[in-house]
Amino acid sequence: MKNQKPIEEKVQFSYIHRELDLMKHGLSFYTASGQAYLEQQIAHWPEEWDNKLEFLIYGDFQPPNQKLVIKALGIIVYPDIQEHFLFKPPITVLRAMIKVSEKSIDGVIDATKRINILLGTHTLVEWGNEAVGWWSQITHYPGRTGFGRPFDVHPMTPVIESFLLLSNDVQKKVQSAMFWIYAPKHLWTDVGVNDSVLRIYTSYWNAFECLVDAILLLHPIPKTSKIEKEKRIDKFIADRGGKLTAQDLETCYWTIVNPGLVKRAEHAFNICFGQDAERYVTECFKSKDPQNSLYKIRNSINHGDINACDPFELSRVQEARGRLWLIVWRLFGRFLQFNIPDDKNGKFGVPLDEYTFKQHQG
Repeated sequence: MKNQKPIEEKVQFSYIHRELDLMKHGLSFYTASGQAYLEQQIAHWPEEWDNKLEFLIYGDFQPPNQKLVIKALGIIVYPDIQEHFLFKPPITVLRAMIKVSEKSIDGVIDATKRINILLGTHTLVEWGNEAVGWWSQITHYPGRTGFGRPFDVHPMTPVIESFLLLSNDVQKKVQSAMFWIYAPKHLWTDVGVNDSVLRIYTSYWNAFECLVDAILLLHPIPKTSKIEKEKRIDKFIADRGGKLTAQDLETCYWTIVNPGLVKRAEHAFNICFGQDAERYVTECFKSKDPQNSLYKIRNSINHGDINACDPFELSRVQEARGRLWLIVWRLFGRFLQFNIPDDKNGKFGVPLDEYTFKQHQG
């Protein structure tokens, strides 16, 4: 495995054509890209692997004293520490093999589930004290380094200055949101790109909720009097013929009695985005396909309803993450001075308007 280069370099041409073909048949960019990459990697399965998938286990653990055979999972872990161009000391890197039922996407997905069980088991018995991950040239995109922009104080200066203009309570919320956008990111050299998708998505959602709270500190939702609230409840019941389902009761509580996140986010969107507000409310909470609303995806991740080993589900989350990223960065732009992504034409460099500066000073 020493300094072995990923197979991707050999199949780039056919990969691109397959990706375009899948998109013509209705798949999204992320799903088509993920499927095409995996298909091409499987098509170039190394002969020496036979009916096994070779992968690397890496982390801050000590290597075993002898070869480990985990029959129940069809996995063999070798004790010799590996050198690999994607990993730098002091990370321990071990070579392992796992049996596959067939050389196909389904066979690879089944293998990744068993690898996930192995790493989860290790983390459990070590009480979470050791970091561990895995990488395979079949399932993971290659790592890369040196593609970042220079660490430069000049673009950061107006951000810091505008942050310091915020009141203390708003600063606390915005600072928390800042934590959630940088903390979950891998370095390119960490190579575990696939397994970070869910963590980044949930972290971005945490940042989203922090920013909604910050906006409501500046522009609270007008309080509804007890009499007005009772009138709205009566109308809600009358509109349903006096018969309420369990779902109706929940909706009534969160929209009238004690407005929850949906109501708070809708108010924040109206304050910040004007005519774009309704579109963002729909994307986040009221999508025609409820399973793909940004909030539903977040809940599905947190409640274990998305399979972290399934590349197609990860592609769906990746696609949604692009929209969530844009909404979060645009919300940041209501407080801080930086180049804000424009949702209308995809261009960057949109300046802060006078309204935003008034909020800074408020």
